[in-house]
Amino acid sequence: MVSSRDPSAIRYRKTSPPGTGRYEVLYQDAVIGVVGRFRMSAGQFGSRWVATTSRGQKSGLHTTRDAAAGWLVKQAR
Repeated sequence: MVSSRDPSAIRYRKTSPPGTGRYEVLYQDAVIGVVGRFRMSAGQFGSRWVATTSRGQKSGLHTTRDAAAGWLVKQAR
């Protein structure tokens, strides 16, 4: 049986309790890191996303989860 999903697509797996934003990022069927939501302090709107590689290298703040995951993909190449 042939899988219909694209192996190069970024996928997410929830790794934290409901209400928190922490996800493992899977790329080419391997975990390449974790993205987590960082809530802004009082007086600032919204939240930002931070990516961490499996080696512990951290990205800057990203406005979307997909942007943070894209940074992880670049680091994995």
